Amino acid sequence: MSPLVIAVVGILLVPLFVASWRLSLFGLAVQGLLMAWIGYQLDPALDTAAAWVRLFDLVAVRGLGAPIALYAVLRSQRAPTRRSRCMRCCGLSASGRATTSSRRT
Repeated sequence: MSPLVIAVVGILLVPLFVASWRLSLFGLAVQGLLMAWIGYQLDPALDTAAAWVRLFDLVAVRGLGAPIALYAVLRSQRAPTRRSRCMRCCGLSASGRATTSSRRT
């Protein structure tokens, strides 16, 4: 396997195990940039308009535009991390212990 393909697979898996929307958006940006790099390696000539449009789509839209737009929306909404949302739902404190409101007597 190519090292770039291994990097894409790694970037796909990291957001599954880390509870942060910021890291998920960073992974999305890196995926777009890695796909652009792979596309450029497959067709380095860039002699057609389609090749330039594909490269622009992968770098500007998928690698930079979409993650920045999603970051702006989530930051303006003050979205919590997935971990803090789960901890509130399950009634856990930051240490992982049950809070008094979630304990059953």
